[in-house]
Amino acid sequence: MKTTGQLIRDWRIGRKLTQVQACDLMDTIGHRVAQSSWAAWEAGDKLPTPIHCDALHRISRGKLNRQTLVFGG
Repeated sequence: MKTTGQLIRDWRIGRKLTQVQACDLMDTIGHRVAQSSWAAWEAGDKLPTPIHCDALHRISRGKLNRQTLVFGG
């Protein structure tokens, strides 16, 4: 089973986005995220908040959702 960080990274890489571009995409829907926070999510150093999980769900068009992100793939 993949970790939260692996799921987020795989989605980002699959979209051919840099971490900065992914953060910019979050900003377009009103959820500013620092690149350092995104990097920490991918590294497994911290988890996205429930609000950020909802925003990830939106930008990924349902590929990432709160339950998957919290409990892994």
